[in-house]
Amino acid sequence: MFKICFSFLRRVWSRIDDVFSAIAGLPSYDEYVKHAKKKHPDKPILSKKEFIKSIQNASTKRPRCC
Repeated sequence: MFKICFSFLRRVWSRIDDVFSAIAGLPSYDEYVKHAKKKHPDKPILSKKEFIKSIQNASTKRPRCC
């Protein structure tokens, strides 16, 4: 029973994360993976953690006032 509840909560959290990422305008990791495999098959694919870190680093290089 615990495994079922935990699995359900994990799926719900994942969907919530996807929705808020889309609202915030963050790129999708899944879309990145599809693009990387199709357009850059010779390059290694970043892990999700590395992908998020690269987005964060890129956003700090473009400061905005608002």
